[in-house]
Amino acid sequence: MASAVLIQPVLAQQVQPNHSATQPTTPALPPVPAPRALQTAGEVPWLYRGSDIPVDDKWLFGEMDNGLRYAVRRN
Repeated sequence: MASAVLIQPVLAQQVQPNHSATQPTTPALPPVPAPRALQTAGEVPWLYRGSDIPVDDKWLFGEMDNGLRYAVRRN
């Protein structure tokens, strides 16, 4: 009985599972859409609509399809 307990770890080390057969395949990702302009040259950004504040050209403004508005400026 004691010899079986000592041999079991050695036998477990000798058995190597075949991992290549069990790896799942990943589906192909859809292509990334081409970037589109944040704001056009003639468009007044949402922050300045109906305001007398002068437009600061260093800021980029936009609005996402879900209605979220954002403003980005380089540090």
